[in-house]
Amino acid sequence: MATEAPDPKPYADLEEVLRAERDFLLRHRHDGRDPDRVARSLVGLALSGGGIRSATTNLGILQALSRVDILPLVDYLSTVSGGGYIGACLTSLLSWKGRRVAGDPSPGAPYTYGGTERTRFTTSWPTFPFRADEVTGRSRVGRAIVGHLRTHGNFLIARLGVLRREMLRGVSHIVLGLVCNLAMFALTIFAGAAFYLAAANFLAPDLEKSLGVPVPASQPVTVAPLVATDSSVVRVNRTDCVPGSPGCAVEIRTTLQPPTLLARLQRNAGILTAAIRRTTAAGGSAAVATWRGIPIPTLVLLIALAFGGLLSVVVFVWMLVAQREYLKQEQSGSLKPGRGESAEDVFERSVLVRLGVLALALSGGLLWWLWVWRKTVLLGADQLVLFVLPLAFFAGGFLFAFLISTLVLPHLSAWTRRMRSLWGSYVGITIYGTPVMLLFGVAPLVIYALRDHPAGLGLGGIASLVAARVLTSRDSKEGAPRFSIPARLRNWLLGGAVVLSVLLLWLYFAALVARSADTGLRQLAIGLIVLVVLIVFATFVHANRSGPNYFYRDRLAETYLLSERPDSKGQLWTYRDAMEMPLDCLHGRGAATTPAFRNTSPYHLISAAINLAGSRDLTRRDRKSGYWLFSRLYCGSEHTGFRLTSRYRGGTTTLARAVAVSGAAVGAAMGHYTFFAQAFASVLFNLRLDFWMENPALDASERAASTMFWPGYLWREVTMDTTETMDLVNLSDGGHTGDNVGIYPLLQRRCKVVIACDAENDERLAFGSFTEALRHAYIDMGVKVDIDLSMIRRDEKTGYSRAHCAVGRIHYPDRPDQESFIIYLKNSLTGDEPEPVLNYQTKVPIFPHETTGDQFFTDAQFESYRALGEHIAADAFRSWVHTSWFDAARMHHGPVPVP
Repeated sequence: MATEAPDPKPYADLEEVLRAERDFLLRHRHDGRDPDRVARSLVGLALSGGGIRSATTNLGILQALSRVDILPLVDYLSTVSGGGYIGACLTSLLSWKGRRVAGDPSPGAPYTYGGTERTRFTTSWPTFPFRADEVTGRSRVGRAIVGHLRTHGNFLIARLGVLRREMLRGVSHIVLGLVCNLAMFALTIFAGAAFYLAAANFLAPDLEKSLGVPVPASQPVTVAPLVATDSSVVRVNRTDCVPGSPGCAVEIRTTLQPPTLLARLQRNAGILTAAIRRTTAAGGSAAVATWRGIPIPTLVLLIALAFGGLLSVVVFVWMLVAQREYLKQEQSGSLKPGRGESAEDVFERSVLVRLGVLALALSGGLLWWLWVWRKTVLLGADQLVLFVLPLAFFAGGFLFAFLISTLVLPHLSAWTRRMRSLWGSYVGITIYGTPVMLLFGVAPLVIYALRDHPAGLGLGGIASLVAARVLTSRDSKEGAPRFSIPARLRNWLLGGAVVLSVLLLWLYFAALVARSADTGLRQLAIGLIVLVVLIVFATFVHANRSGPNYFYRDRLAETYLLSERPDSKGQLWTYRDAMEMPLDCLHGRGAATTPAFRNTSPYHLISAAINLAGSRDLTRRDRKSGYWLFSRLYCGSEHTGFRLTSRYRGGTTTLARAVAVSGAAVGAAMGHYTFFAQAFASVLFNLRLDFWMENPALDASERAASTMFWPGYLWREVTMDTTETMDLVNLSDGGHTGDNVGIYPLLQRRCKVVIACDAENDERLAFGSFTEALRHAYIDMGVKVDIDLSMIRRDEKTGYSRAHCAVGRIHYPDRPDQESFIIYLKNSLTGDEPEPVLNYQTKVPIFPHETTGDQFFTDAQFESYRALGEHIAADAFRSWVHTSWFDAARMHHGPVPVP
């Protein structure tokens, strides 16, 4: 029987997805059962994030749950990040026929069923794939599977060694992407610096002569008789002295020391100050033209101020008109809201965009007029006055905006909330623009002061980049920062390092351009050449493939989706290979001729975060992300809609890709962990496991991602402009949503029992992700959970918890009569664990909360976490497995099919 319904529209909503999942469960797990009874008796199991620590702990939990016959009762398996490692391993094994398909090499062949075929493994202990308690019979396979996981505890680099293949390919993936991003960064700054200098020389062609006067080097010179006006001043005459003439009778040798950087800056500032003083004072330089006794540069400054004021007046009038237009549209009902925006938000944004176009037009006209005047009335250093004019323009805009805000607007009937909102936005622009234009005017003084000695700028920029890289190094999203400084201070330092590095490197490249080209035309040519190189280079860059996500995906697949068995000679043979398993083959792909095909595998939900830092939706303001799910039937989120997995991206999404995206713990976009400096540094240094995937909501997403202009998407990562409306959406670790436990999707599906296995890094036992998920569930769905976690909190006297487990009640607002529970298992120690586990804890006191940055497990480390997970689950369910509730649940699910 086909398991997929027709897809009548491009995407489905959540209700359609939930109906399709229930139909799937009825066909493959509850054949012949009452649909309503099944919907009200669902059992969900959540495996938390936490890298290999979580995967290994949850391996032990899965073994214990299978042994006590609870795992066969589970309908949904929800995994996040590291929980997805072991979840994908289990689900792929439970979907596998157990043999190769002759003559059919397609990746989906080992998971496509017909006739009376059954899966090789089930969730029952006798046929459980992770059963490793015997050395004979069927369980030898389980020992081999678990043994493969254990030997690949160093899953990122299985065989350590400088010249090992694993190490070489890891280094190549990181370094190639790093060089690629650094090259694009340097070319962008280089082109920007060249274009800026070209524009500066466009306004002031004598800029080179005014500020770029060469500094005399240390050399022998002939001087005239000394005229001591100051003990440190010597008047040198090298060009007018003719040998043999009376003025050169005395010859001495002296050394002229180059002035310091401070002296250069003072000199250039003095030139600008003198130019302003000459060209703005009545009766100034004779070379400066006047109009009715007013120096033309003074007139230009006044006109720039007037232009800025005129812009403020025009904007004010335009906003008054726009407000009336809004009222008319509101009364006629023609206003349309946007995605995540009210109709008022959309209208105000459109008004501000049109005003921006108007401001650019006025600014362009002003610059053209200044250029015409400059050609006739300003010579030499006097042209430097033009760099002050943009500052005058914005200052005039702010001055008139201030006068209108204080003297005019409060006394009009237009003093409304909407008008205050629009006008306040404009005033904010004038406030921001004033210091920016000040920097624009001062920059040439600095560039030409440093022109002959740019090395210090380059070294300073590189040092700032190194500092940014060090400050970006964190163990994981859930671990403590590597440094003991407070997180907020660290973020400020990172932001400062990023800004300083960009500023110093921009000045460095500008100094190089000024040193290499002395005219605006040549500087423009340099900028165009660099820009062409940048565009050609960027066209061939593929942001997904230049990042380390593919390396990460391959390492995960080789560990968790591949199983090897040694033969009698110790040679390794591949037992099963699911590294390219299509996602729509999960739980088996049954043909229409096999309506009786059943699978004991829980329906697997793989959680990721869709990053929405740039979304207009205010509900994303703090979270900056939403919940994205990969599953057998659908992929997508409520923000984009869902597509059938068999049709999404042409059906090419693999289980390995879904798990790698779900575990993309480090990146530029990291949900509610995202901020600008971290995003900038992560992209620049290629610390980005986040992944761009096609948007299920857009038809344009059907085209291959390789046709995209990827630098635009990298720029969106840097500027935190990731939204749900683009052709590609940015996905990262499911824990970036705030729910690193994975219970949100289970509460969304109204599970009667939720078993939450929390193995994230939580040394203080603060339950951050668990409580954050409960908060989201209440805000988004009105689902309330009552649970007391005090038994798990560590006792200050003994250092141990009193229990590994806590049980709570779930209250679904639409199902008040459904008695629902949550069983919360936490990585914790009570003192009654097996002796090898306690022994390991004495050697590693932080156990079981070692940093997630440690993805290189030793045998002792692997076995300690696995044994702890097994102990936690066995201890939690020991007294419940024979109760009447579980007996009734077993009867409800029916007998488990045995292959």
